[in-house]
Amino acid sequence: MVQIYYGNGKGKTTAATGLSLRAAARGWQVLFVQFLKDGSSGEVQYLRELPEIEVATQQEEYPFFPRMTEEQKQMAREEYRGLLAQSLSFVNNKNKGGKLLVLDEVLHALRYGMIEEEKVLQILDHSDLATEIVLTGYDPSERVLARADYITQMVKERHPFDQGITSRTGVEE
Repeated sequence: MVQIYYGNGKGKTTAATGLSLRAAARGWQVLFVQFLKDGSSGEVQYLRELPEIEVATQQEEYPFFPRMTEEQKQMAREEYRGLLAQSLSFVNNKNKGGKLLVLDEVLHALRYGMIEEEKVLQILDHSDLATEIVLTGYDPSERVLARADYITQMVKERHPFDQGITSRTGVEE
């Protein structure tokens, strides 16, 4: 099954993290992959401590996409190709039991042209009742939406960022 959490509202990564904890508690294999983030948020740091959950993120630290140089974009693309290959290997693994693959911010990476949609669709081809795949980010394409079994749009109605309050440790990071 494929789940999508998308939109400009808060809670996409948090929802995917909660599902990761639930799946791990039930004995599922979990791979939590993050794009366009360095893995330093509180929830991802905690996931790294759990032996039941494997976390894969970029190794380099990059600025937000609009501030990346062409060289940084190319380096990130190479890293993301590796993360997608790891994800495909995970869903191809025929071990018994449930599997959960989280592709956090993958929709944003697709939107920026940092990864190929065909590679993501190839991964989604491996979803079934025993393999749950979660995608988060912004503006999913029609092709990606068509593959989803669950679609949740998170809509921002109000956010402290609009008043100049940046992310707060323990709440947004």
